[in-house]
Amino acid sequence: MVKMAVAPTRGWLIFRICAAALGISAGILVGIYFCSPGKENPHVIFWGFFSSLWALDAMVLHIFYMKGKLRNYVNKLKGWMYAGAFGQLLGVSSFIVYIVLGIVFHDNLKDFRHSYFIASVWSFMTWKWSFVLFWYSREYRHLLLEEALIPVGGEDKLYGEYGHGNIVTAPESSSFT
Repeated sequence: MVKMAVAPTRGWLIFRICAAALGISAGILVGIYFCSPGKENPHVIFWGFFSSLWALDAMVLHIFYMKGKLRNYVNKLKGWMYAGAFGQLLGVSSFIVYIVLGIVFHDNLKDFRHSYFIASVWSFMTWKWSFVLFWYSREYRHLLLEEALIPVGGEDKLYGEYGHGNIVTAPESSSFT
């Protein structure tokens, strides 16, 4: 038998949702912290809040998949993939720019007001969450498209000896051709 896809278990989905919630919280808290007097750094504020928006998108994607609402929007997952790719370009390019600026201007990590290295950390977090959005929207799209190809009444051939678990396999003979 050929394995086509493995759907995530409910436990893994809850873990992904909690990780995204932690990313949202961290981005918002960093943005608020760097708004305080004596620590104002507009670069870190922007990238902290921007990172939390990408984490929010990833959390919404996981929640929609867990509740089964993505079945109606399989075609829109491609748009989320493109959005994630665009966010990755923004994140990695700003990460490189901030690293170069930090090196050129001999950045001091103790001076929060002008630290390009701290801004590079949060632009990297933006890259990470946009990559998560890209990766899982791609994975969920593939899972839902493969699920749509399962023939009705052919579940016994598809699951075989594994029972009705999360493993989706292709039938050994093509009886529907």
